[in-house]
Amino acid sequence: SRPGQYYENMIYVGLVPLILSFFSPLYKKAKSYFVFFLFSALISLSLALDFPTSRMLYDFSVPFLSSAIPIRVVFVLSFAVSILGALGLEWWIENSDNKKKLLAILPPFLIFAILGLFLIYAIRTNLQIKGFPNDWYIISARNSAIPFAVFIFCLSIVLLGFFKKSLRKPLVLVLYLIFALQSFVFAQKYFAFSNAEFLYPRAPFLEFIKKNQGLHRYWGYGSASLANNFATVYKIYSPEGYDPVNIRAYNELLSSSRKAKYDGIFSRSDALLYPVSDFPFESAMSTKYRIMDLLAIKYIGFEKSEFEKINKQRLSPERFKKAWEDKNFIVFENLKVYPRAYLSSFYLNIQDQKKAINKLYEPSFDSRKTVILSEKVPLAGKVGVGSASIISYSPNRVEVKVESEKPQALVLSDAFYPGWKAEINNKPSRIFLANSALRAVVVPKGKSNVIFEYKPLSFYLGIFITLFSLAVSGGVVFLSGKKHL
Repeated sequence: SRPGQYYENMIYVGLVPLILSFFSPLYKKAKSYFVFFLFSALISLSLALDFPTSRMLYDFSVPFLSSAIPIRVVFVLSFAVSILGALGLEWWIENSDNKKKLLAILPPFLIFAILGLFLIYAIRTNLQIKGFPNDWYIISARNSAIPFAVFIFCLSIVLLGFFKKSLRKPLVLVLYLIFALQSFVFAQKYFAFSNAEFLYPRAPFLEFIKKNQGLHRYWGYGSASLANNFATVYKIYSPEGYDPVNIRAYNELLSSSRKAKYDGIFSRSDALLYPVSDFPFESAMSTKYRIMDLLAIKYIGFEKSEFEKINKQRLSPERFKKAWEDKNFIVFENLKVYPRAYLSSFYLNIQDQKKAINKLYEPSFDSRKTVILSEKVPLAGKVGVGSASIISYSPNRVEVKVESEKPQALVLSDAFYPGWKAEINNKPSRIFLANSALRAVVVPKGKSNVIFEYKPLSFYLGIFITLFSLAVSGGVVFLSGKKHL
């Protein structure tokens, strides 16, 4: 697991729920709810902190848990405190014992009073704490001004409601309004709003790639790389991306480029060709380039100062041609790149993922003429002339026009994933796992129209479950209303 990001370390429920949560132990009607959410809050807090028990739990090889980010459990803490605040609000509205109420309000008042006194002491004594910047208390005092004002105001409202029962319901609306306003103030600090042009600046080399890439992909070295999923914003095809749990087979294929063989070490969420700080190709003829050919990476970008540090032999004119440059960036074209969709007359049946990847990098293996499939298919293994061209491409649908004088394998350099369906001339066809992580279908001789479309069963099951749940809920509400009538 790794440390969380800024947005994951922010814990916020608001002062109103926090104050009201101290009343929740007194709400006897919901004792079981109180116990459940109190323990939920304490357990989630302990898991978020670096306790020996927490570290031991995360060190177990438990799927999802071992690869999770511990700090994210604070969302459970925030939710639990919010529920406790709701229970406290119910008790405050219903209860008429003023003495109990006054006792219940003492804990939050004392906590905030102690914090306030500590802050005053820090300012008066110029207190310095190791690990904190100088004059940290000035920043803390400024940031605490609004919360302390809200705290005093909320206490006044709660105290007023103790002795004026008739005002409690209107005062609840006031508490809701305070909570909404404070949440809005917090949101303004939490969210960093900016113009899209600053987050996604226009760059001449990116404009060149967008104009000339066609359906090929782009990969950037160092400063010319695009952060995961940013390529989508620029409408540039990239072999890389981010997903909380990405496709293992595809990530194994990408990670193999580091050593030109099966590596088995890859990120859970980041699908990377290899680290952008590394450029491991030894020579123009290295088999490490093969991954770029297979994934249809036509353009490689460099920042000028970083490019000058690279051995020029690695970008031999046998493979690369300078396609564009300006004073800041330079772009090379991969002359040996494969089309995004192409035909192969020959195939090898290799089911083992490790063996399939290792075979791809063998110097004697011609990955352009031969495709590695996970199953046996009806191909005669004879050279056949043909062509394949993508006539329509979208995230969920790809249409390819094929013409071949013999049956061949049509390889599409997109990731293989359950849910993709294929049709050849309006007839369903099997999609095979190709080159360890990509897609392929067997096309007959002659002209064919091939359509790949993403139609996962889970989507239709989700629609059915949603409609069924709505129908059941509507029926329950209708019958309940009928009984009351």
